[in-house]
Amino acid sequence: ANCTGKIYVFSTTLPIAVAPGKLSNRDDKKLLGTDKEKVLLAPINNVYTKLGEECAQNGCAVDLFVFPNNYLDIATIGEVCRVSGGQIYKFNYFSIENDGERLLDDLKRNFQRSTAFDALMRVRTSSGIRPIDFL
Repeated sequence: ANCTGKIYVFSTTLPIAVAPGKLSNRDDKKLLGTDKEKVLLAPINNVYTKLGEECAQNGCAVDLFVFPNNYLDIATIGEVCRVSGGQIYKFNYFSIENDGERLLDDLKRNFQRSTAFDALMRVRTSSGIRPIDFL
């Protein structure tokens, strides 16, 4: 649907339902501090990147509020925010006493923020320079 706006997603766990975008725990402590650690920091697939691109094409930004107590593959699911122009809000081991005020402040700030959708930008460059990739 052609409906610009924002999508707010609230999540506490990995998406594990049998569907596109299903993720599994890939938190391998043995890779930390090695050359292979960068694998953990990169998206595992492009499902969320494509979803973000589709949202951006329809003028929709995705904000993700995550409340992980265990491993949550933010490198992968965060792609939808990165590509659509949204933001990630992370609350590790959320407790209402410690984090409730911050959550309310983040939500309030987000709801009251001035936002523009379906904007066009003209970029001028020096001769000889040209953009080669864009959304």
